[in-house]
Amino acid sequence: MSVELFRNQPDSSSSSLIPLKWIGARVENRNIPEWLSGVYLQIGPGFFDINAKGETTTKQFSQSLVQLKIVHFKHWFDGLSHIHKLELQGGTNEALWSHKSISKSYEKKISETAIIDHTTFGQIAIENHEVSTTVIDAFKFQNDQNNVKYQEETYNNNLGIQTVHYNDKDHIVVTGYSPIIEEIDLKDYTSTKIGNLIHSSFYPSSHYIITPHKCYDTKTNELFSMVLEVGKVSSSFYILRTGFPSSYLPGKSQPETILFSTIPNVRVGYNHTFAITPHFIIIINCPYHAGTIGSGLKLALNQGSIQKTMKFSEDKDESTLCYIISRENGNLIKTFESAGFFFLNIVNSFEGSEYEEVDPDGKPEKKYDIYIDVIAYSDAKILSVFEIDQLRSSNNKQNTINRDVWSNTIRRYCLPGVCPSQGVPLNSSSGVPYWEQVKEKVENPKWFVNSLVQPFKKLYYTASGNPMPEDNNNNNSNNSLKPSSDNSSKRASTSSLDINSLNSKLNESDLNIRFEYPASFQHLSNTTIEFPCINKEYNYRDYRYVYGLFHPKKDKSSFTHLIKIDIQTMRVIKFNPTDITANPYNDEGDITIPMTNEKVMIIPAGTPTFIPRPSNSTEDNVEKDSDIDIKEDDGALIAPFFDLYNKRSLIIVIDAKTFTEIGRINLPNNEFMPFGSQSTFCHASSEN
Repeated sequence: MSVELFRNQPDSSSSSLIPLKWIGARVENRNIPEWLSGVYLQIGPGFFDINAKGETTTKQFSQSLVQLKIVHFKHWFDGLSHIHKLELQGGTNEALWSHKSISKSYEKKISETAIIDHTTFGQIAIENHEVSTTVIDAFKFQNDQNNVKYQEETYNNNLGIQTVHYNDKDHIVVTGYSPIIEEIDLKDYTSTKIGNLIHSSFYPSSHYIITPHKCYDTKTNELFSMVLEVGKVSSSFYILRTGFPSSYLPGKSQPETILFSTIPNVRVGYNHTFAITPHFIIIINCPYHAGTIGSGLKLALNQGSIQKTMKFSEDKDESTLCYIISRENGNLIKTFESAGFFFLNIVNSFEGSEYEEVDPDGKPEKKYDIYIDVIAYSDAKILSVFEIDQLRSSNNKQNTINRDVWSNTIRRYCLPGVCPSQGVPLNSSSGVPYWEQVKEKVENPKWFVNSLVQPFKKLYYTASGNPMPEDNNNNNSNNSLKPSSDNSSKRASTSSLDINSLNSKLNESDLNIRFEYPASFQHLSNTTIEFPCINKEYNYRDYRYVYGLFHPKKDKSSFTHLIKIDIQTMRVIKFNPTDITANPYNDEGDITIPMTNEKVMIIPAGTPTFIPRPSNSTEDNVEKDSDIDIKEDDGALIAPFFDLYNKRSLIIVIDAKTFTEIGRINLPNNEFMPFGSQSTFCHASSEN
């Protein structure tokens, strides 16, 4: 990558929007397409080094010296939030651009106290420098010029952004490791707190790890968040729901956050995100963890650093756990296990067709098979790639000497036979709220120790559905991972499946491993991809196309291309930003991505965003092709790039169907967009 993408990003010197010229790729794209009118927003960590005045003073040679502290965030995940806004005016040849740090209050608080009061992913380094009082006076003057009113509550929401529609208006909501959900006013970038993820029933003495990426359901207007409470004795997962006014939540005029579900006594692991479907919430707990007993103490001793507290298990037999929670009642329904893996992002999650099975009491139950498409790694080495010291190294060879080669694949996991109306009611029992029960148990360490020494007996099953004897090491497997199109009310029995043929579909590492509820997977693509996106209209339903950033498997360099993967045919298409006339579909057969280092002068610099073409748009109609789903990839991708040769950031708009360039916008000289974590687009202006 480039050092400029990870430097401290200054605020715009002007509060007004700056016009930027649109550069069309072809004659027909001389102007921005009429239907492509709206606001594109990209948010990411953009401030990593903060000057903080210390209290120590001394005198040397009659010169008053003061200790100046510099607070360094050492991991990209922890940088203070910076937002870029680009207003596309369809039918014209210009766009309006501005950018702003939305964590100035939090930055000011750190500069005055040199204290980080939240759980961070990476370590925090504080350097002490003795400087003259004149430097301190200048530093103080600079802080005063920020003209930021100090508030007791200050936050850093840097990794998530959502467009939420309610009260006949689009609202921009930002999230991150902060326990606060904020709404950003696009006129002046002021923020308003609309949700608090720390529930009143939580223990004040516990540490809380907030999952930075949330799950938003556009249909029900619900935003789900996850909190891991790391206690002294035991730890729990909490799911909180922020409901926005909609027909599904009648009587609400403002957002409301409630505690939706709780899973006690869990392994303290890191979760970058989780998954939802129309009926379920799925928490994937990987073996990147700190253990269970004493995790709160470990986190405290490591100054709240997740990366320093946790590590990926060296035990290859340690499982990844999948907790299934019903969206109907908040109950824990099932716990699946699979061979251990690590992940940061989930491409999509959805359900197969509904079917019925008879329970032991003879009553029919409606069930679903859950499918989760995960960008999975065999270990957690990817986390070291985003350490600031490595990202800022200008010498690529020096930057990669000690870096491990990492790669991933898109895996589709199947969690079969889940009934949304079942489950153990965790939130209440005999009228007593669940958190009240937890308090009693946590205050009794003997209960917790006994629960570890004498756990509930697990039942292990073969692919035929029969219990497995304790001394039997037969191979396990599961159902076919392709969503069923059969609408019949009865699914074929698992016992009729051929175990050997099922095992051939599993990864080698999954064989000879026993699961409580077996969860198997298939590879959707062997191409390395990260920072994925899809057409959001296909969220939580079966889909075909995924877009993201490509990384060569056999190279230690960073991301080199924007790619499109057809998961039905496994065809991979790459976008070449250096040749705007290239047509990737001209090549016959699959396009092979080079696995060796390429000389690429323009690299992707953030997550792409899919913009669907409005259904009433007749512009640029494409002739129907039976091999291509006209609806799913009918739209545009907008993504940030960085020109390594000219040292400038640019935004490119790409036709999602043909994967060719529509046009681009160059940012002014010496203005760089930080490497972005997430982005969004809304068909409105910042005035509305």
